[in-house]
Amino acid sequence: TFKPLTEKMPSKSNYDMRLSAFTNQSTHIYAIELKSRKQDITKYTTLPITVRKLCNMKKARRECDKLIYMVLLNNEEYYIFDLDTIQLPLTSIAFWNIKKVQFDDTSLQEPTETIFLPIDKAITHGKFTITNGSIRTKVKKPKEAT
Repeated sequence: TFKPLTEKMPSKSNYDMRLSAFTNQSTHIYAIELKSRKQDITKYTTLPITVRKLCNMKKARRECDKLIYMVLLNNEEYYIFDLDTIQLPLTSIAFWNIKKVQFDDTSLQEPTETIFLPIDKAITHGKFTITNGSIRTKVKKPKEAT
């Protein structure tokens, strides 16, 4: 049987939550960063994560944690990246203007080194809806063998 356990991290942590999944045979532990983004994925086929965020997640991880980056896009689609397996060519890192104070609309922006993850490198993605405060994924039909 699968028994997940979630732990919400305190404010100012280097990632948002830890998920521990226990089976009879093994334990899997994930350090997860969640981001909500709004962008036209038909125009921009990458999703950003700052170099600082990735480095801080790597420093803060506990032994055996797998680093996961989950992006909720336009309140309808999700992309999940396994940051331990992403191979980053140098061309995927650029400066991006980001607010100095994240939730302050009057905050000045500063150029920040950012990694742009191609969406085709996500380990999984799909659609979701939010109902009564709960996120529900929309089940996709598996592809039929030809």
